[in-house]
Amino acid sequence: MISLLIALGIGFFIGMLPSLPFIDLYHWGVGLVISSGISVFTFAKLSQKVNKEFAPLLEKANSFMQSQKWRQAIDVLESGRVFKNRMFLVEGQIEAQIGMVYYFQGKESEAYEHFKLATPRNWFAMLAYSYLMLKFKKPDEMIEQFELTLKVNKKEVIVWNAYAFCLDKISKRDEAIEVLNRAIKKLGENPETQANLNALQNGRKMNMKPFGEMWYGLKIERAPKQMAQRSPNHPGYRGFKQKKRMR
Repeated sequence: MISLLIALGIGFFIGMLPSLPFIDLYHWGVGLVISSGISVFTFAKLSQKVNKEFAPLLEKANSFMQSQKWRQAIDVLESGRVFKNRMFLVEGQIEAQIGMVYYFQGKESEAYEHFKLATPRNWFAMLAYSYLMLKFKKPDEMIEQFELTLKVNKKEVIVWNAYAFCLDKISKRDEAIEVLNRAIKKLGENPETQANLNALQNGRKMNMKPFGEMWYGLKIERAPKQMAQRSPNHPGYRGFKQKKRMR
C-alpha cells in the first residue's frame, strides 16, 4: 500500500536515520520510538486525505442505487479501484457495494461472487452474503461467515439476531438460543434480543420487524406493504460511513 510505504519512509528518514550513526541501543531505541510515532501520524493523515477523495464516489454510487440505476452505480464503484493501493479496505468495500447492487437486482450468483471478496466490516453486505449461503444450502459456510462477521461487528444487534434467525431457519433452535444468549452477555440486555430469545425459548418465531428497513432490505422476509413502497435507503449503501443503529 502506497500510503503505508510513504508513512514508513517519512518516519524512517525523520526519526530513525539520524540515530543510525550512534552504535548503541539507547539511541536506536529513541529513534525507533520517534520513527514509529511519525509513521502512525503520517499514515493517519494520508488515509484521511484519501478517504475525502473516495467518500464522494460512495455517495454518488448510493444515489444511483436509490434510483435503481444499477449500471451507473457499478461504473462509479469500479472507478474507485484506483484508490485500492492508497488505503486499506477500499477494494473489499467496493466488492461489498457491487455485491449489494447485484443482490438488489436479484442477481444472486453475481452478488455471491463479489461478496466472497468483500470486507467483513460491511455488516449489511455480510448479512446478505450469509443469507445467500443459507439459500444455496451451505449451512456450515453460513455459520462460519456469521462468526467472522461478528468478530468485527460485535456491537451490531441486528447481526446477532439475523444469525439466530438463520440458525432457526435450518432447525438449529438450540444454537440460535445460544447465539442470543451470547449477544446479551456481550452487549447487555436490549428489548429486541430479549424478545426474540423469549420467543425461541417458548417455541415461537422470532420477530425481526423492530429492525425495520435494515432487515427487510435483505429480502429474507417480505416487508410490510407500507415499507415496501418506500425507496431503499439501507446502511449497506453507505460504505465506510455506515450509520450505527439498533445498539
